[in-house]
Amino acid sequence: MPSPTAGFEGGATSILPGAPYTITIDDDHGVNLVDRDRENGIVLRIDAGSDTTSLTDEFLYDLGSYRQGSIDGELPSLSLGAHTLSVQIRSVANHPNPFPDGGSRGTTILFQLPTAANVRIDIFTVGGRLIRSLRDIPAAAGASQVYWDGLDAQGDELSNGVYLYRIQAVSEEYRGDRAEAIGRAVVMR
Repeated sequence: MPSPTAGFEGGATSILPGAPYTITIDDDHGVNLVDRDRENGIVLRIDAGSDTTSLTDEFLYDLGSYRQGSIDGELPSLSLGAHTLSVQIRSVANHPNPFPDGGSRGTTILFQLPTAANVRIDIFTVGGRLIRSLRDIPAAAGASQVYWDGLDAQGDELSNGVYLYRIQAVSEEYRGDRAEAIGRAVVMR
């Protein structure tokens, strides 16, 4: 699991707006940022708010490494007082993808959450028709996974093609804050 750390010059903890920061990321399995977007990448969150700043495009791998890298930037202007800074690596994927069909050979949807939340996963056709909902899934902070058998709400196998899944998480810890991410699953026999 990637382990991001953030720091300021000289190890300072009291800084002025616009202060430069460095975020380092190290993962023994490699840092994979291919095809990542705002919802699925490296984000900076200030004061545990719902607004995030995407840092994915700013990440630079260390020379000759696929496991380590860093991001250099400057803090935005903030009001006077104490603030918290957190860096999160969000990812949404399913495995296997493509998957052969429903039943015992479905797919596992993988995602990461910054805090514990109640999760709902809705599966749609590319035309937007809801075909299945997986509801009331308790998920802890960090990496989570949910198995989907690849069947629709009536228990029927799906046709070959691309399907979209929307993950919605509602945190009770942070005043009911909501987060949402979209992924794609492919059925291919």
